[in-house]
Amino acid sequence: MLEAADAAMKRMAPVLGIQPTEPLRIVSYKNYRHMSAALPFRSQAVREHLQTQGMAFSDERVLLVHGFDATVGGTVSHEFTHLLISGAAGRASTQVPAWLNEGLAEYGNIDPTDDYDAALRYGIFTRRLKPLWYQDSFGGMPDDIIIAYGQARSVVQLLVGRYGPDKMAELMRVIQQTLDIDQALQLIYGFDQHGLDTEWRLAIGLDPLPSPAQLERQAPDAAASNTTSGAG
Repeated sequence: MLEAADAAMKRMAPVLGIQPTEPLRIVSYKNYRHMSAALPFRSQAVREHLQTQGMAFSDERVLLVHGFDATVGGTVSHEFTHLLISGAAGRASTQVPAWLNEGLAEYGNIDPTDDYDAALRYGIFTRRLKPLWYQDSFGGMPDDIIIAYGQARSVVQLLVGRYGPDKMAELMRVIQQTLDIDQALQLIYGFDQHGLDTEWRLAIGLDPLPSPAQLERQAPDAAASNTTSGAG
């Protein structure tokens, strides 16, 4: 677990532009039943389909993890990256949307699986991808959440791969001033969430979505639905 956390630190420090000096703690549990007593409430549907193997608590700078699960290396590196993101964003940590937070955490995952890639392919095929600007948090049915993780990972891979880690580190610094993800993206990359959503969809062979204003003029349930089109 320490090796996984150290690997995540080395991978993500240049991406986030930080080098933490205060302690970050990991609490390991020997079984899920013991750990689940310390986790926040989740709906029964989510609990039954998405078993939490680890969770980061940024304010306390602590990570809880099921230490005897086979995926512990990936879990620790993913959740530990959440602690690093909170440190990088500082007072703006609550303004970092879920798609960016989870996408970065997966970028820091040293042992990723293909589950999220498969979920993304499923989301594209079933037209269930949501616009990025609707993803401040992840919700819905378990399938929707897994699809969102796959989309988030893909978007962050595009951002870091196409524009480099320095730009992401700048974004973390700028969002502390703007306290607004669209303004921060515009200042650093030259586009807002809609522009990023468009660039990403074109990169993976999809048609771009209408503007947020156009979507808002549609029926509310249509605007909030998964509106992928034109798979190529």
